[in-house]
Amino acid sequence: TRFWAVRPRITLTGASGISTLFSGVYLAMDPGLEGEHEDRFMGLEEPPLLLSNSVGTGYRLRTTQLGSLSIGAPVYYRQIHVGEVLRYHLSDDHRYVEVDIFVKAPHDKLVTQNSRFWNVSGLGVEVGGDGVKVDMASMASLMIGGVSFETPDSLTGNEPAPAGTMFTLYENRNDSIEKPISITVPYVLYFEDSVRGLSPGASVEFRGIRIGSVTDISLQHDPASGDIRIPVLVQLEPERILRASNQGQIP
Repeated sequence: TRFWAVRPRITLTGASGISTLFSGVYLAMDPGLEGEHEDRFMGLEEPPLLLSNSVGTGYRLRTTQLGSLSIGAPVYYRQIHVGEVLRYHLSDDHRYVEVDIFVKAPHDKLVTQNSRFWNVSGLGVEVGGDGVKVDMASMASLMIGGVSFETPDSLTGNEPAPAGTMFTLYENRNDSIEKPISITVPYVLYFEDSVRGLSPGASVEFRGIRIGSVTDISLQHDPASGDIRIPVLVQLEPERILRASNQGQIP
């Protein structure tokens, strides 16, 4: 059970408790769903983002930069507000920021293993041959940040994502379109001829399909033989290759 004082609050996400300007401040209670009897409580400084009877599913997002994302920021699906950001913290190895979100029912059924999340905080501006494109989910996301997601059609991974599933939070929608890769296998390739035009980030392709990328290029000299060769470090991505089962289906 949780208690908090209801008083006028005006934030970037909206206004609440305006009626207390006339009725006065009062206490609100969230009774909770289970637990032992208690008779002493510590009042909350702020109203809880979720009540105990909230129906939906929680997920975790991982990103390298939090940006302007804040607690209480909205979660969107097709620009419809379907959830909130609950909290954020550094990962155990301090390499990432992990963001906990809550997607309300029935919209949580839209989240599958293939769902892609991206940050809609601030204003996105893209200049190209067809002019200037401005991307902004809402005025609220410009002020307090926000997260948007979509679930593209895919051959695999269409099962609903269980509670607590970890997703990557991309910087923008364009970055989220490419299929996320979690497993890479490094190989070193040695070339004796010129690799002019090859640079880190170039794709490794098989029959025209990208299966990896180049991550490093250097020059190696053998003083004993005088030979010069060029080692190229590549990262192959086996998740890009679907394996058919004995029945000829994609698992």
